[in-house]
Amino acid sequence: MLTDDEWASVLPKFELHTHLEGTVRPEDSIAMAKRNGIDLPFESVDDMRAAQDYGEPALQNFLAYHYAVFSAIRRVEDVELIARRYVERCAENNIRHVEVHVCLQDYVDHGIDLDELLDTLHESALSATRMGVDVAYIYGINRSLSVASAIAVLKVIDRHPGSVVGVGSCSEETGHPPVMFAEFFAAARDRGLRLTAHCDCDQLNSVEHIRQCVQEIGVERIDHGVNILDAPESLLTEARDRNIHFTVVPTWRPSDPGPRRIERLIDMHDRGLSVSVNTDDPEEFASGHLSKLIAGLLNDGRITRERMIAIMRDTVRASWASVQVKEDALAELQVVEDASASDIVVS
Repeated sequence: MLTDDEWASVLPKFELHTHLEGTVRPEDSIAMAKRNGIDLPFESVDDMRAAQDYGEPALQNFLAYHYAVFSAIRRVEDVELIARRYVERCAENNIRHVEVHVCLQDYVDHGIDLDELLDTLHESALSATRMGVDVAYIYGINRSLSVASAIAVLKVIDRHPGSVVGVGSCSEETGHPPVMFAEFFAAARDRGLRLTAHCDCDQLNSVEHIRQCVQEIGVERIDHGVNILDAPESLLTEARDRNIHFTVVPTWRPSDPGPRRIERLIDMHDRGLSVSVNTDDPEEFASGHLSKLIAGLLNDGRITRERMIAIMRDTVRASWASVQVKEDALAELQVVEDASASDIVVS
């Protein structure tokens, strides 16, 4: 019988919540910074790994690290390298389909031409299919910037149909509630783009922000969103009945004893919410990429293989992949479930 680590490795996977800028390997960050003449607040890979503990306030300290890494990305060739390296890791992790946020506004500030960047992302997605990885990009707005800035990028996307599948949000949540960007989300919906939004864990007004996403913006998906468990039962029921999906992120830092938010993930699943497990920024947390994250959840003991297969089915169904990609993945998951029940080694 396969160990939990082996089983997690062979499990066919979908992932719906990652950020391209959070997939940059520390060694690549250092090399890009040197090449682009950027001074990072780290001198080595070990320095960068040590900085990933993100003490309180955790979100703000994480964002400071994240944007320090992002500061090294200055050329479209950097993005091409990052995307290629990430697809390689997805293939290693048996990921069939991945949806990746890209904070397009911030690249403009780095002097990168958006038309060229969108062409590069489109080409990277086409190349990924040759490695067996289906990639979809999500335009994640920087909530610290203006609505007008967010909409201006949509007009560039108009010139590149198919370059992104949907829109979401990134950066600091405090002081930037979802309804602040209602006009942007409406403009994206009018263009046929799919809608998700970040409602980060345990932030000020988390429940109210989830309510805004569900009732005022009308998203299909909420990234993080574990504070739905703190909401009135009527809001949780509405989210469940509308099949709004929650991309839970049970990552861990170097000093954490193991995965975080497991009990809330289980509670959400038990209450009938559609949920997935995601790495968010796999090179910026000790939990790493998806096989390692899932192995950590299984090793913890509170999540069974049967539950993980059920969660992965939720993930596939909630994804923005094509019907064929979804059907193929669901068939693969059935094979894994049958093999697990029979103690057959799956390869």
